[in-house]
Amino acid sequence: MECPNCRASYTAGAKFCRKCGYTLASVTPTPPRASTEAHCPNCSAALAPGARFCRACGAIVAAQPPPSVSAQQAPPSALTAPPAYMPTFTPAPPRATVPPPAAAPPRASAPYQQSYSAPRSAPMGQPQRPPMKMPSAKVLISVGVVIAVLIAVAGWYFRGVNLTLTTDPGGADVVLDAKFMGRTSDLGGSIVLPHLTHGSHTLNITRFGFNNWSQPISLGWFEFSHALTVPLPIPTYPLTIMTNPGGAKVQLDGKDAGVSDDNGNFSIPSVVRGQHTVTVIKEGFPSWSQALSISGPFSVRADLAEAAASQLQEINARLERAMSFIQQRQYDAATAECDAILGLDPTNQQASALKSQIQTVAAEIVAEENQRQIAAGIARARVLFQQRQYQAAITECDAVLQRDPSNQDAAKLKKQIQDTQRILGGR
Repeated sequence: MECPNCRASYTAGAKFCRKCGYTLASVTPTPPRASTEAHCPNCSAALAPGARFCRACGAIVAAQPPPSVSAQQAPPSALTAPPAYMPTFTPAPPRATVPPPAAAPPRASAPYQQSYSAPRSAPMGQPQRPPMKMPSAKVLISVGVVIAVLIAVAGWYFRGVNLTLTTDPGGADVVLDAKFMGRTSDLGGSIVLPHLTHGSHTLNITRFGFNNWSQPISLGWFEFSHALTVPLPIPTYPLTIMTNPGGAKVQLDGKDAGVSDDNGNFSIPSVVRGQHTVTVIKEGFPSWSQALSISGPFSVRADLAEAAASQLQEINARLERAMSFIQQRQYDAATAECDAILGLDPTNQQASALKSQIQTVAAEIVAEENQRQIAAGIARARVLFQQRQYQAAITECDAVLQRDPSNQDAAKLKKQIQDTQRILGGR
């Protein structure tokens, strides 16, 4: 007879299956099947003749010889009779009936495995556990790829982004997300902030003498390095200009800034710290200009009327000096004084006329001096010619021709000297 749970054979009168411990008290004995099929000792599946592996669970099985003919033809009484050596025992109380496990669907034959140990039999009274299955190569490869990707992503994330920050000027304090990170170098103004996490951050930069710089920055998820150049904002200050009279045009560093009101008030709200030049212009008045050093709120007064009086006084003084230089025949100094007057007042007629007079006199003097130099040069050339110093005489003639290329006396004398040299054989 066979156990309905594990299909193992048992003798008549047995209360429990000796293989799986299944309770046999309520099982009606059935005559043995006259079958020649062999069964797997692990899952009780039918085995093909001569099979070495179970086609259901893949367990290694020895080749099972078919039952002997005498066993198949033995009468039922001989099979069901208890053996003589079997001891008698008091049957245990019946246990809860365990329903037979559902038959597993047939599976494809497992590939040959060199190392495999048959599963151990479960303790009596417990169901048989299925054998452990080895994962396939595709599953192992997929798991390895996933693990490698996770490791790469983790390494990329924890490596972070290297931020190269450059400030102009250098020597600025850097605070990232309310944490002091260091100071940029004085030369070049650079600092490297390594291993910053991806995403948004708040960057603050401060330096004495400059306005604070604060701005959010974003480090991309696929960035390994990020460069940022920050020109620190130069502070600005208001500049107030008061003109006399009002209605004057105001220029800052050569650019028109506006016109003062009737009271002469004009304000520039934001002027960058540093050196600047303010110019005030009004028709009928001399222009007013002054260099300023802005390092805070600044006010300046441009009194054009006072400047006009001062300018007139300076013009008169320069005119007197120019006249004195003319009397002393210092024409270059007199011309410089006239140029200075015209620089203060380009419409000054007196200075313009005096300069023209100086230029005329100077031209006459230059012409007279030139003629005197020419006459002296020709005279020296004649004396040298008489002394038979022919080469020195030719040099004097060349100097005269350089002053006056059209001078016929010098040209004729030079030709006469050269003819004499040829006659005398080049001496």
